[in-house]
Amino acid sequence: MRRSRRRTRRAAKEIGAGKDIYAGLVQLFKRADARYNSGLFHFTDEKNQSAAADSLTLNLNVDDKVLQDILKNLYYPESPYVFREIPADILGQVYERFLGKVIRLTAGHQAKVEEKPEVRKAGGVYYTPTYIVNYIVLNTVGKLLEGKTPKDAEKLRILDPACGSGTFPWEPTSI
Repeated sequence: MRRSRRRTRRAAKEIGAGKDIYAGLVQLFKRADARYNSGLFHFTDEKNQSAAADSLTLNLNVDDKVLQDILKNLYYPESPYVFREIPADILGQVYERFLGKVIRLTAGHQAKVEEKPEVRKAGGVYYTPTYIVNYIVLNTVGKLLEGKTPKDAEKLRILDPACGSGTFPWEPTSI
């Protein structure tokens, strides 16, 4: 997971340093959608998808200078935030707030963020606080690790089919 974040960060920095930045970002978004199918990027029609595919985003023209400034300011030292230092609980709360919103494009091609609690409820998506994750992991994975050597522990495989923000798969690394 950490390696994947580093690759994404590196890719965004490389894209931000080049030309045709928006085209590079679109390619990054397409790769992310193909890999994770999170619904964040919805460029093609899919079965079981109620909304039409986003045909506007792929055809936008965005000036490289604007995107260079945005991308540059996402990372330290230009950004006042060092995201790798922000506790997972804080990021989880932000993620949870995002889940109840949708971005709608108006007829005038403006993006509007709207509250849609039914979206979150229908998806069954909720952030789990760290203390609950700790309890569950200690009483499941922790029990599986009791009496095991580090070599034995390497063989253990954990699946979280509802992954969400990745809290459950990440927590066992701290046991």
